[in-house]
Amino acid sequence: MAENTEYTPLPADLPEDWTPGQIVAPAGADVGLSVQHGYNYLNKQVNDAQRAANQLREDKASKEELTAAIQAAVLDSWEGSY
Repeated sequence: MAENTEYTPLPADLPEDWTPGQIVAPAGADVGLSVQHGYNYLNKQVNDAQRAANQLREDKASKEELTAAIQAAVLDSWEGSY
């Protein structure tokens, strides 16, 4: 099980002020916009979010497996004490 997993906080700073006629570019600065307007930045944020979701899912599965193992061990110890 993964312990003390560090998660990268997601910035939640993607632009929401797009207007018709804006040019999309790999880096927003290439077309006079902010860095966050670039599609490379956007795709990095999407990938980071997906990695975080996958890590949470893996950690949850590991926690559930550990919980089941602990419960089984406790049950075995109680059954053996009678």
